[in-house]
Amino acid sequence: MDNKELGRLCKAYRERLCKTQADVAADVGYSKETVSAFETGRNNNAIIFCWYVRHGFKLEVYDGK
Repeated sequence: MDNKELGRLCKAYRERLCKTQADVAADVGYSKETVSAFETGRNNNAIIFCWYVRHGFKLEVYDGK
């Protein structure tokens, strides 16, 4: 799975939680633009990814395991 696909999955998950990029940014201490870059595959920030995991995102559900 590449960064773009992971970001797309995380974005869809965030939207199901009814959270905005601004919500994620405020929680992790980054800008909304940095969260957007993560969700579009332009960066691979582990701290941002951890936000999704802490909120219940399970990669194995999407990775076919």
